[in-house]
Amino acid sequence: MIQSSSQTPIYRHEPSSLAARILQVLKLFWQFSNFYGEYNSRPPSQRRKFVSQLDSIDASAIRSTK
Repeated sequence: MIQSSSQTPIYRHEPSSLAARILQVLKLFWQFSNFYGEYNSRPPSQRRKFVSQLDSIDASAIRSTK
């Protein structure tokens, strides 16, 4: 058996309710699906511009919440 002198941290995770977790996953999937659909509906020449516009919108939203 291989042993190491370094310790592995133990993370304690409080389980959330199943319904809350399912809603969170569905929300993330919905956001991804909308992005992917919008991205693929654009011609390849406009896709990079679309992503950079989303990045600038996200960055300004993050700055406004601080």
